[in-house]
Amino acid sequence: MRIRFVVAILGCGSAVFCSELSCNRAADVRVATTTQASKPSDDEIGRAVYVGNELLRDYRPKSSLVTKVTLVPKPKYPAIDIHCHWSMQQDPQQLLAAMDKLGVQSAINLSGGFGAELDAMLDKFHKAAPDRLLVFCNLDFSHIDDPDFPEKTREYLRDAHSKGVRGLKIFKNLGLTVRDKSQKLVAIDDPRLDAAWAECGRLGMPVLIHSGDPVAFFQPADKYNERWMQIQRHPDWSFYGPKFPSWDEVMAQRDRIIDRHPETTFIAAHLGDRGDNL
Repeated sequence: MRIRFVVAILGCGSAVFCSELSCNRAADVRVATTTQASKPSDDEIGRAVYVGNELLRDYRPKSSLVTKVTLVPKPKYPAIDIHCHWSMQQDPQQLLAAMDKLGVQSAINLSGGFGAELDAMLDKFHKAAPDRLLVFCNLDFSHIDDPDFPEKTREYLRDAHSKGVRGLKIFKNLGLTVRDKSQKLVAIDDPRLDAAWAECGRLGMPVLIHSGDPVAFFQPADKYNERWMQIQRHPDWSFYGPKFPSWDEVMAQRDRIIDRHPETTFIAAHLGDRGDNL
């Protein structure tokens, strides 16, 4: 039986968890977080700990554990990196050299775009190494209200496939922030998108879809939220509140399109968007 639902083992936006620290006054040990007043850049944010009134910034403890270390510079078998985001500023030859060094057979750019952007991406990367630097295209939702949107989408995917595009990437904005002209949130399982899923199945183009985000981003940003530090740095990462559907509803929308299109291969990014509960 052909497997059509693949879970990509990826860690996007993973939270940083501090290990427990042994101390005679464990209650006085706590993780330091940034305040709104200081607003350091992401590069300046590191692990810091308090013990009583003493602050140790950029805490990088070195383990004294003595154990065997086995360095594996290359995988035993050729690897495929299915989740890349390249810009036009990157050099295809540098990518290929790095891939050779690391034992990566091929890599996929999920930020292919559409229109002129997609053509430029294909011209720069696909032509440089058609079997190694692969490109997935994206959808333009700005015309979703047009009566001919389904047919135009089919034509677009057929044209992209003929130019060498290998698949379709759907970002998490679908179901969370994409709106039609009536300002209604466009659901992942909106019927106007069924033509896209069906055409990808007909063309043999997998759909790599990022739906929602870790469940903590859909919860109140309070002292109980494990992603509190990330939400303070990136408030737009929070999807809690009446403007957004619940995490359960986003997942249900995704699962409904998978059920409706059994001939289409869907790849669920970031551990099926449920890395906290495999």
